[in-house]
Amino acid sequence: MARPRSTATARIRVGVVQFDPKLGQPERNQQRVEQLVDNAGADLKDTLDVLVLPEMALSGYVFRSPDAVRPFLENSRDGRTTTLARSLARRLGCTVVAGYPQQLEDGEKHEQHQVGANAAVVSGRDGEIKTTYRKTNMYDVDLAWCVPGTGFKTFDLRLSDSRSIRVALGICMDLNPDRDRDTPAWTYEDGPFELADFVIQQNARILILINAWLSSEQTALDVAKKDKYDEGTVKYWVARLDPLWDKTKGDRAVIIANRCGEEDGVHFAGSSVVLRYSAAKDRVSIIQVLGRGEEAVLRCSVTLEV
Repeated sequence: MARPRSTATARIRVGVVQFDPKLGQPERNQQRVEQLVDNAGADLKDTLDVLVLPEMALSGYVFRSPDAVRPFLENSRDGRTTTLARSLARRLGCTVVAGYPQQLEDGEKHEQHQVGANAAVVSGRDGEIKTTYRKTNMYDVDLAWCVPGTGFKTFDLRLSDSRSIRVALGICMDLNPDRDRDTPAWTYEDGPFELADFVIQQNARILILINAWLSSEQTALDVAKKDKYDEGTVKYWVARLDPLWDKTKGDRAVIIANRCGEEDGVHFAGSSVVLRYSAAKDRVSIIQVLGRGEEAVLRCSVTLEV
């Protein structure tokens, strides 16, 4: 017997900060984030449920050695990114998610080259830290200095009507298959789809993914393309989340905050996007997307049948 469809709905008000961080310039990058938030207008206050910043938002990303990243490692309690997230959360009245290079705790076991972790902080609207998370699946640049996380994570997001909705949290390469697992290369038909499967297993209605995802074209951006999103990259993200289309599992939203710009010859895709996976229509819809080179705060709302 088919399961009757729920008529309950949840409306999630989303903000995503997309910008071009400069490597090793945290003060400048923080000022840019605050400027973009200010440019979004005074009416931003109390109009969002969640504001999301990219992976390693204030430090930049392409650190190729432990010595390169070490000066920018942050305390998980009161480092620059955590302090900014808590400040923005109180100021805007919303949950804030942001990525940063995390300093290891005293006594943590790690390899000699592993001096920190690629992490995310989640601040509640009251400025209290709800959780932190470490990237589980490493990219080549991460392998130079990172301790990997131990698995994906969820937290509960409080909405404007005081209800809570479960959110799964990942960082960039978490979207791809675990490179250390003894599995064949993934296929569009068979996966594996670890992150999407985790979302379903945890009954999370939202996936937040913070990225420093590379452009599908590793060349300098043509001016004409800056306001156009990277279609190949967005299609890839959608393909890697294919199980979320399951019409028996209800609606879901995916919030992907990606950085733009270039570092050390590496070009990033921008194209931050909010997606809605519809059980009723058995399809994924782009609610809103930014261009490859846009620096802006994406704002939208997505309503889910839950």
